[in-house]
Amino acid sequence: MAVILAAEGLQGPSVDWFSLSPILTLLGGAMVLLVVAALTPTWPRHLYALFTAAVAAACGVLTIVLWHQVDREGTTTLVGDAMHLDKMALWVTFTIAVATLLASLITDDYLRREGLEGPEPYALYMLAAIGGIVMGSANDLIVLFLGLEILSIALYVMAASHRKRIKSQEAGLKYFVLGSFSSAFFLYGAALIY
Repeated sequence: MAVILAAEGLQGPSVDWFSLSPILTLLGGAMVLLVVAALTPTWPRHLYALFTAAVAAACGVLTIVLWHQVDREGTTTLVGDAMHLDKMALWVTFTIAVATLLASLITDDYLRREGLEGPEPYALYMLAAIGGIVMGSANDLIVLFLGLEILSIALYVMAASHRKRIKSQEAGLKYFVLGSFSSAFFLYGAALIY
């Protein structure tokens, strides 16, 4: 009973969902891609790449809309001052959206040629993009670390995703060890600052 009363007294931060729409678009796109691809037969060629490109384009369009909102209303913070919505964060978001769009279209032929055609690499592209966007709009070191980890974990999996090549698995493991050490150094520095 005391736990319920304590939980009723908690109030979370207010969330401006529209300002988070580029991140939510990429997250929704990755989840839809994985779930729908798992429940349906194999999609025709290029469809995974085209879906990812469309989601990245939608993220870019929402970023442009938010850019005009920042022009009118000024900069603001999001999710209890954890993230910053300003022109620099929106520029990073737009750049990452364009990079995701181009990466999904450019790597399509390679992935099909290597027999890696499936929804997983494209979902990892979108999840890595989310990590980069969170890093670009972070307002404190903890959120910066969370963005770094979201980005890094997706990249570890991408580095080790070529199951036919032993060098791919070795690269993923080496990248994981290097990333673990760098994350530990980052956390140690953040702890000293706090």
